Amino acid sequence: MIKRFVTIIGLMFSMPIHANELSLTHLIKMGYEQNPLIKSYEQQVKSLENSATAMSTLPSPNIGISELDRGMTTQYWTISQKIEFPTKYGLRDDVESQKRVAKEKELANFKLKVRSKIVTLYYAIFSVKKIISLTNDDLQNVKEVSRIAETKYAAGKAAMHDTMKAHVIQTQIETDLISLRQEEDALQARLRNYLNQPSTFRVANFPDKLTLPLLQGKIESEPNSHLIKQKQAEYETAKLQSKLAAWDYAPDFTLRYQDRLTGEPEDSRSIALEMSIPLWFWGKTAAQRSANHQAAAKKFEVDAIIQETKTKADELFSKVKSQKELLAIMDSALIPQAQTSYSATLDAYKANKSSFLELLDSERSLLKVQIAYYRMMTQYIENITDLETTLGKTVSELAI
Repeated sequence: MIKRFVTIIGLMFSMPIHANELSLTHLIKMGYEQNPLIKSYEQQVKSLENSATAMSTLPSPNIGISELDRGMTTQYWTISQKIEFPTKYGLRDDVESQKRVAKEKELANFKLKVRSKIVTLYYAIFSVKKIISLTNDDLQNVKEVSRIAETKYAAGKAAMHDTMKAHVIQTQIETDLISLRQEEDALQARLRNYLNQPSTFRVANFPDKLTLPLLQGKIESEPNSHLIKQKQAEYETAKLQSKLAAWDYAPDFTLRYQDRLTGEPEDSRSIALEMSIPLWFWGKTAAQRSANHQAAAKKFEVDAIIQETKTKADELFSKVKSQKELLAIMDSALIPQAQTSYSATLDAYKANKSSFLELLDSERSLLKVQIAYYRMMTQYIENITDLETTLGKTVSELAI
């Protein structure tokens, strides 16, 4: 009885988890909430929020005991506090704040990348499922054609190689189905990775048809993506660090108070104020030059990423526009024409007015254009989400 119960429990946990009830919007939200790298970025942002306070706070004071022997022994307790030049604290706080801004933009950019991957994989799985369904239909069509060819061969109206050719094509289709199912498994695994889900999780049910999201709004000629803002924040950080290096010449102070603990004289106490002198100035000069070069390098990075973003956005926009037009042509003209051609050729073959090779060519052409439509749909989605990531904002009808 116990063994049977354990077996049942094991089967329950090994059953695949189907995300039937999850829409694309829910999958994107799940990715935002569950993706471990997003969580890592969020923790880094929180870390930088606290580091600003840490960097602009005075260091802990020093407390000690000293002894002075000048014919009579006196012990003193001392407390000292190091205080850097006040401007440095403000600059350090600004540096950490800019680092936090840069990390926040890096997080926002990464979230758009995750969104792009989830949407693309969702459409890719849908497309592969459609291709599998079409290939199964095509397999049944080939089997029907094979039966017709065998009937015609038995009646002496077709050659033996027609039947053999039909069987070869049937085997090829069955091989294609194996590859397609493996492709779907790989896509499901990649989607699980972005959603941080167990290996039993699968997106199973899809609507009969997914609408193609259209571009909406104006595509700005000067993109201002999260990546550009990240690089700009890094540049501002480098400029502030350069200013901080320049203020390193400013003196730091140490305030020290000393009071008698034991011994004579009883009223012995002292107050001291120390100030640093930049005697070894060449080291500070080198540090400032290094910071200046770093700031200049970051400025070039900003210029480069702006140009790269503009080029990539133009390229992706062109691809999206042309692919949308091609998909419309394939859906409204090419596929219906191929279907009509196949039906006409099949009727002609049954009536002995068309050859077997013409029928196979028509059947292959129909499947080829149907598969091409769904492959291009996946490319279209990948490009439009990549465009949104590049621009740093949603410019389509896609959810979230």
